[in-house]
Amino acid sequence: MIPSRKLLVLIAGLALAGAPARAAEFYTEDLRIPMAEAGPQGLEAFLVRPVGTKRYPLALLSHGSPRKFEDRATMSAHKYYGIALEYARRGFAALVVMRRGYGTSLGGRVDSVGGCAKAAYLPAA
Repeated sequence: MIPSRKLLVLIAGLALAGAPARAAEFYTEDLRIPMAEAGPQGLEAFLVRPVGTKRYPLALLSHGSPRKFEDRATMSAHKYYGIALEYARRGFAALVVMRRGYGTSLGGRVDSVGGCAKAAYLPAA
């Protein structure tokens, strides 16, 4: 049987092993990416990267589409913080960009050009 003190140390070690990384290890910034079609504010974006001044490879993260068109306005780049943080933990700068018509990125619906069976991906891009 494990003595109680050793058991507490073991439990604390296991808890720390699964603990999330400290926020001070990562830099975050809200950005706006200029795009005339998205209006004067441009596209909503959110950057997460390791702290430091070196250059990091970029992971560009995109989002999906909600089932209801009106739910697009409630979307946010911050919703993808956990995914972006995982990239940052692996040494990437992760940039989440909200496409036109999503979140606070204006510009109307431009990415719906066909259903899944006959989608026209190139015009949607």
